[in-house]
Amino acid sequence: MMIKSLISRKYRIPILTFLIGALLMFVFLRTDNPLRMYLYNIKDEHDIMTRFAMMDTLANQKATVKKFLSNDFQFTFDSKIYNKTTRKTGGLIMQDNKLLVFEQADIFKIWKTYDLDTVLPNIEPAVDENGGVYGGARKVFEFKNNLFCFLTLKEKNGNCFFASIVNLTLKKEVFRAPCIPDYKQLDFNEVGGGYTEYNDSLLFALGAPSTYGKMTRDLIQNINSPYGKILLFTKEQLIEGRISKSSFEVFSIGHRNIQGLLNLNNEIFAVEHGPRGGDEINLIERNKNYGWPIVSLGLTYEFENVYLPVGDSTKYTLPLFSFLPSAAISDIIDCPEIIKKRYYPLESFIVSSLRGESLYIVLFTKQNHRVISVEKIDTHMRLRQFCKNSKDQLIVSTDDHGVYEITVNTLLNVLQK
Repeated sequence: MMIKSLISRKYRIPILTFLIGALLMFVFLRTDNPLRMYLYNIKDEHDIMTRFAMMDTLANQKATVKKFLSNDFQFTFDSKIYNKTTRKTGGLIMQDNKLLVFEQADIFKIWKTYDLDTVLPNIEPAVDENGGVYGGARKVFEFKNNLFCFLTLKEKNGNCFFASIVNLTLKKEVFRAPCIPDYKQLDFNEVGGGYTEYNDSLLFALGAPSTYGKMTRDLIQNINSPYGKILLFTKEQLIEGRISKSSFEVFSIGHRNIQGLLNLNNEIFAVEHGPRGGDEINLIERNKNYGWPIVSLGLTYEFENVYLPVGDSTKYTLPLFSFLPSAAISDIIDCPEIIKKRYYPLESFIVSSLRGESLYIVLFTKQNHRVISVEKIDTHMRLRQFCKNSKDQLIVSTDDHGVYEITVNTLLNVLQK
């Protein structure tokens, strides 16, 4: 026992050192070890991609720069453009090469800056929780060099909750939706807010906070209600003030919660939140019905299958693509030229997501809009809203990680550097 004990004490450290060294050597010699690939500069097809992934992991440890790979491109996210943390952005606007960032929670700051007590007498922001009510400055955007804010509001000392669009430049309310009937079961997170210019007018998506409210849900297929519709507003109403703020023109119906619209070569595309699953990319055409709350691939939040997967084709228009499970797609934007040229003659756009924490490059045919590919690029950040700068670079806001300017390079260019 004395000899055994003496040997164990004498060789304990050398033996432990040997075992640790052997383990490290085993790990290092594995063919999929990123460190080994980087040091030995291995360039067979499989190892190149692994080496890229290792390099991206190292880069993403930096606070200001993150790099992500698609099949053909490297996306470099740089946060130097805006060094503040963001939570839920309501607006990203490039104005004279300066980025303006608005948070949905900036409602009181906007209220004070633009004297909205005068613009909206006896009205207050619907920001306090009241049986599930959430609100704020849902979207801030530009149209014809005027600044607008899409607000969720309530009457003071009353139970009228509604959505409104205010021209902040002119300090004038230009659209007010009716009171939502199910105010005790209301969640303004479903109120939409996607917008885009179209033939010198504005298309604006007004959602329907209808998950738990039957009366509000019934308004979606009611052509006389603005809720659950894409609406068309002219500059006569939004800027010149020659049309009543209660007026609206329905462009399409049957929508749940569109937070992003894109005019691509005068064709309109929308990204729409489904219920539990069934997020949609839609080609929007005038006077078409997109089926909500009758048609959807999603379930209710109680896991009930109450929607038709496919409706009457003479009544309802199917999506171009539906996400199962939900990715919480949040915005949509035209691809930078480097991506367009790579995939020409296919058309393309990029979609952001919250739950999916990813970018999606969507490729489709020009003639019949058949979706060819939806490529997911994981970023591990909730991506909320897009804009572009004068250099055709994407800018994207995140929840809790700030705002990033995105540079896109081909993998070949990256390898040659």
